[in-house]
Amino acid sequence: MEKINIFDKIFRIFLIGSLFLLFALSFALAQEQNQKTLTYENEEYGVKITGPNGWYVFRPKNKSKFSIQVMFSRYPVGSTEEDNPKIVLETEPVTQESGKTPLEHANYYVGVLKYMKDMGDIKELIIREEPALVNINNREGTRYVYETKILRKNREDNLRDLEYVFIKGDLYYRLDFSSKAEYFDKHKKEFEEALNTFVLK
Repeated sequence: MEKINIFDKIFRIFLIGSLFLLFALSFALAQEQNQKTLTYENEEYGVKITGPNGWYVFRPKNKSKFSIQVMFSRYPVGSTEEDNPKIVLETEPVTQESGKTPLEHANYYVGVLKYMKDMGDIKELIIREEPALVNINNREGTRYVYETKILRKNREDNLRDLEYVFIKGDLYYRLDFSSKAEYFDKHKKEFEEALNTFVLK
């Protein structure tokens, strides 16, 4: 694997596990936190997705090509509920280093995770499913599953992420479902229902 620069390393730290730290920073200024309008649509990016019934939707005020576009969670941000799965749609500019296809980008990201484990930034890492090509609503992408262990509020949590990667124009679109490992299967069907509504024109 090619040498990973410090920018990549720092950025990926915020994406590890279920992105708890990034969620807190990105959604501190969220405009909405409700269960009413669960459909997110961005005409500029040509993307649309509807979250699971009964979940909360969060839309950050300030968005760019390098940011979270929308997040759905079972309970409000800041909730003390132990079981609070999340679905996140984020975008990132395409670069030569991180791959020109969904499969190349997913393999690059898995490589970064392994590098971070070797460097001690991640305590444990299990690649549950290696990156594989998929087709979702006529859009080719990549799917993979990984599990990490993080320290949160003086306890260790095993977090599992199921991530899809798509490319349109000069942007990666990452759709990530994360949950504590022991609750992952319980909520996976809800994520799959949301995934069926995902459209990238």
